[in-house]
Amino acid sequence: MEFIEPAMGALLIAGATSFGAALVLLIKKVDRTVYSALLSFAAGVMAFSIIEMFGESWQSEAGGAIIGFLFGVGAIALLERAIPHAHGKLMRMRQNCGNGKHRHMHLGRGNANMRHECGSRQGNMGIECPEEGHKGRKGERKSALLAGAVILHNIPEGLAVGFAFASSGALGWLVATSIAVQDIPEGLLVSAPLACYCMKNKKAVGFGVLSGVAEGVAAIFGFLFLSALAPLVPFALSLSAGAMAYVVAVELLPDAFKGGKERVAAIFLIAGFAGAFALAQFFAA
Repeated sequence: MEFIEPAMGALLIAGATSFGAALVLLIKKVDRTVYSALLSFAAGVMAFSIIEMFGESWQSEAGGAIIGFLFGVGAIALLERAIPHAHGKLMRMRQNCGNGKHRHMHLGRGNANMRHECGSRQGNMGIECPEEGHKGRKGERKSALLAGAVILHNIPEGLAVGFAFASSGALGWLVATSIAVQDIPEGLLVSAPLACYCMKNKKAVGFGVLSGVAEGVAAIFGFLFLSALAPLVPFALSLSAGAMAYVVAVELLPDAFKGGKERVAAIFLIAGFAGAFALAQFFAA
């Protein structure tokens, strides 16, 4: 019975990522205001979860909580440095669509030969594809690197869910829900560049779904690992809190507050934080 809740949490985050990735087949454009609102709301929800996880760890051992938090931040930073070209390209392609010069992100429905142009004269926001990215093995290798970066990026978030469930069901559902909220726009925003960069849309969605599955598997692994090594739970919680804090501070918030949408981002950041607080009260009841 104890395994059921973590398994359901793993399905939740895997399904959220897969749903977000599949949206690239349906949505042609994302308004910049909506883009900022989604990211900032997700950042607010995750920020509250970070505080809860760190607080839980702090109650057990303050020194270990600080060390674990810093280690989590450093681990994610090193992971991104280990895949600098792929992850950097992915982030630049996303940020180019959030530079505030245009009002929409055009995703399109095309195939490997279709271009998604950024900064068109009509003022639409899209994703600029390098000419070399459309044909040949070089483009395929680059798109595969991007897909690998996406999958690696989601594994620490899955582990955070598993670690949280190992601490308590209430904390597990709070963290799983907060990451699921973030995974929906994240799934869309990672499958769109893949679709642009010489991948067919359906194949890009497939990699998005694969990243969600990897995230779910990581959640189950994290839970089973800490179930066998219960004394490590406080350290694992603070480590996950640090990793999530890095994602919020370095990836979500900078994108959300671009493009002259600072007020919208601030409002939805607070709304996300308040919503997470309400969720925490619900799961604790």
